[in-house]
Amino acid sequence: MPIAGDDQKAVQVAAQLVRDAGFDPVEVGKLADASRFQRGAPGYGQKVSAAELKQKLSLAP
Repeated sequence: MPIAGDDQKAVQVAAQLVRDAGFDPVEVGKLADASRFQRGAPGYGQKVSAAELKQKLSLAP
């Protein structure tokens, strides 16, 4: 599940919530980078693994 944020502590909390829900968090970057996974963007609605999502978004593995 892609996540983004400007506050690193908040991103860590969100990442843990994603893990607690049974998913793998993929940190995309700052809040401005969230557009990479909004409707119509390459990261939107992808039913892929975290590694595959990172590849689709050109993020480091």
